[in-house]
Amino acid sequence: MQRIVFFDVEGTLVSNNTWRTLIKHPQLGRWRVRRAFVEGTLWWLLGRARVIDDTRFRHLWVMAMARLFAGWDTARIRALFTWVANNVDYRQDVVERLKQHKRDGDQVVLVSGVFDEGVKAFAKHLGADEGLGTGLAYVNGLCVGRISGASCAGERKLDFIQAYLRANGGAELSESYAYADSYSDAAMLGAVGHPVATYPEDELRALALKRGWTVLGG
Repeated sequence: MQRIVFFDVEGTLVSNNTWRTLIKHPQLGRWRVRRAFVEGTLWWLLGRARVIDDTRFRHLWVMAMARLFAGWDTARIRALFTWVANNVDYRQDVVERLKQHKRDGDQVVLVSGVFDEGVKAFAKHLGADEGLGTGLAYVNGLCVGRISGASCAGERKLDFIQAYLRANGGAELSESYAYADSYSDAAMLGAVGHPVATYPEDELRALALKRGWTVLGG
């Protein structure tokens, strides 16, 4: 059975902030950006103060960012994220890991809290096989500025991974690799046989050293 390798995107494959790149796109009006980031900043502050946990913060942040695309169709959103994928800064050593896995015949899947259209744009840009992300809600072909279902963030990433495996032959997580930078991805890393803490934040680095996980970069 083909081995599956999971990569987080922001902070792992991408070194800078994906959202900050996104808001530079000329088609996003200033009022849209301001409204979304005022709300998003509120959730960020509550997260920093530990009033809400990290998974909850990431979910609320993504919900706020969904407002940026109200009234847009899928093609327009995909085009924007293709532009983002072409303009972020990549960690070349991590990208090389991805390419080596492809050369080894592994199936590579990107998993991120970014919207599904965005993760698929990153997957196409990097030559990955699939991208799993947060769904946007559409009515009559237009985004309504909300997410559809749960966000693919924090501990919920593992739910998305397990659903993907069930739909695609049920590969064993014990044979899989996962690369991620954030402590919020500990559940995903802990579920696979080959976890790689990648440019990890301090809390994840400490956990990786305690559990004997591989550490890459940082």
